[in-house]
Amino acid sequence: MTKTITKKQRFVLTLSLCTLALFLSFNTNAQENHYEPDTSMITLDSIDFSANQEAFNPNTSDFYNSFDTMYVRRHKQDMRFFSDTVLLVLDKEFVSPCKGPVISNFGPRHKRIHAGVDIRLNAGDTVYAAFDGIVRISRVYSGYGKFILLRHESGLETAYGHFSKLLVNTNDSVKAGQPIGLGGRTGRATCNHLHFETRMFGEPMNPSLLIDFTAHKVKKDSVLITASSFSTGKSVPATIKGAAPVLTASAGFNSYVIRQGDTLYSLARKYGTTVKVLCELNNINEKKILRIGQVIKIPAR
Repeated sequence: MTKTITKKQRFVLTLSLCTLALFLSFNTNAQENHYEPDTSMITLDSIDFSANQEAFNPNTSDFYNSFDTMYVRRHKQDMRFFSDTVLLVLDKEFVSPCKGPVISNFGPRHKRIHAGVDIRLNAGDTVYAAFDGIVRISRVYSGYGKFILLRHESGLETAYGHFSKLLVNTNDSVKAGQPIGLGGRTGRATCNHLHFETRMFGEPMNPSLLIDFTAHKVKKDSVLITASSFSTGKSVPATIKGAAPVLTASAGFNSYVIRQGDTLYSLARKYGTTVKVLCELNNINEKKILRIGQVIKIPAR
């Protein structure tokens, strides 16, 4: 016996099916449009660096081919043997992150290297982006506490530590003078202050080379960056003090920046030496994995 469906039942059934179809469609779209930031590597293809073609272009450097949103640098490099001269152009707008006095400078401190300057502020004071840029890191980061790192068009990176609150997220675009966080003393800090760093190729250099923290402005529109720019006050070989570019032939070796495809064997063959000599010169073993952008020593020809 066939049961007849009434008009009311047909209407309820049709409405239920339409509702189900709408829900499934919405859920599918939501899943397709959901964005989870890549916490490892994000390319910079969307950024236009053409304004500084006459100077340093980050797109030509191995370090800047990635956009690591977790770590300031994955591998420390000895910039004493940096053998290039980079023209860093600072012709964009600059805004002082905060206007308190500098209470600790860049350099050695308590058997450690203080990688930036500390600027006094009060808890809750607004901290501003120094230049236009993109937020590469925004998270709690070891001794920095609540931490932000911005990458700028010129290849410069600025880092800000000890916030009480973060106001921007990873991948956000920011303008010079835009609030990025509120001052505090999170992380390894004994008082309320802003820890401020300037970095190139992931390595810190003295912010006072670029910025007058009393007048709250950049010192020059452009600065030549050499190996000496990364000096921390420790002893630096005489062959590189103020040198640009740096050639260390007198010390028996030159510096070389690792490129894609390089191996100890290929470098030994290219420069007429042996893997053993390269290992001894760089204090590494034959199983060492070479990193793109790493600076190593090679025997002078």
